[in-house]
Amino acid sequence: MITTLFVDSEEPLICAAGMPVCGGKLVGVYFGDLRGHPWHSLNDCFPPDMEAVMLVVQYGYRQELRIGHMGYEGLFVDEETGACIEDEDGQVTHWAWITALPELLEED
Repeated sequence: MITTLFVDSEEPLICAAGMPVCGGKLVGVYFGDLRGHPWHSLNDCFPPDMEAVMLVVQYGYRQELRIGHMGYEGLFVDEETGACIEDEDGQVTHWAWITALPELLEED
């Protein structure tokens, strides 16, 4: 389960537990799925091979959200760079379908 922090700032932020929060004020904490969208633990199930998904990568006490896919050897690969995401420092813990996440709007 992922803890989601809702932060009041000029640009709305959604952060997984342990991620740094800068430039805002914590206004709420939600235990469970991100805004009702399902996150899956790797303890429960794996994403389909070679299909891009949103990943939570744990680096000690810090977490990052990355877009990647599970490669041929069962390792997670960054969708943008093609580099392996997991190493001795980082480990993927959860994943979600990209289509299940809230739509992000870009402002000019």
